[in-house]
Amino acid sequence: MKVGDLIAFRQKESELQRPTDAPRTPGIVIEMGAQYNRVGVLWPDGDRIDYEPQDWLEVISESW
Repeated sequence: MKVGDLIAFRQKESELQRPTDAPRTPGIVIEMGAQYNRVGVLWPDGDRIDYEPQDWLEVISESW
């Protein structure tokens, strides 16, 4: 995972998992946080950078 990658929240492998045909909102990695293994993500429905735990995210399209 690096700055510029498109990411989405991982789908959980449990009975509470969202259906596989449900759309997932992609975000873009703006900053790789050194503290607490967090990633700065700009989501399309937000007006600020959210710092999400890297383990909760997966890359859906890599940047160059």
